[in-house]
Amino acid sequence: MAEYGEEFDEYIKEMERICKDMKNKINIKVFIDDESNINFLDKIQEICDKIKIETVRYENLDAEYKNFVGKFKLSPKIAIFEGDNFSGIRFSGIPKGLEIDTFLKSLFYASTKKTDLSTNSRKLLKKINKNIDVAVFTSPTCPYCRIVSETSIKLAIESRYIRTEIIDITDFPELRDRFFIQTVPAIYLSDDFIFEGFLTEEEFIALLHNFISDS
Repeated sequence: MAEYGEEFDEYIKEMERICKDMKNKINIKVFIDDESNINFLDKIQEICDKIKIETVRYENLDAEYKNFVGKFKLSPKIAIFEGDNFSGIRFSGIPKGLEIDTFLKSLFYASTKKTDLSTNSRKLLKKINKNIDVAVFTSPTCPYCRIVSETSIKLAIESRYIRTEIIDITDFPELRDRFFIQTVPAIYLSDDFIFEGFLTEEEFIALLHNFISDS
């Protein structure tokens, strides 16, 4: 379970500011297979009337929701919706540390459907016309992870072909061992296509193009 100290109060203040600027209502589906602690999400729902939380147990998952789970059945898994529309953004593990800021920004991006992706990155992104499911392995204390995670989230907002999942590797060490992850951030596109290290926006998009070409 994540422990939140005094810095959590600052994130709550940030959530209050973000809530004022949010345009559309956000529905958050939390998929669980245990008694996961989601107090952090409950607190966000309390302070922002534009956010609604729904908990769904994996054992009760119907066909409608299975489409949003992604490649890995992890608990808890957070899926972000703008109204009834899936934003393409998922988080596995309750955000903590630097991940909290990334999560809050993802709510804003999903609500407004706008990001600060560069003009050139947008041009490169338009060339992608095949579905890609991205996973970014992170840790709560990694500053480069935050940048790469936010890039992946922006790409999911800007392109209907991209879905992304931010996975806290400290919560799921079995994935680190399974894929022999040596460092984070690590970008997973398939069992045979994993990139470890920092990427700029344009480098990230180039990696997606390379993956499509190799597939």
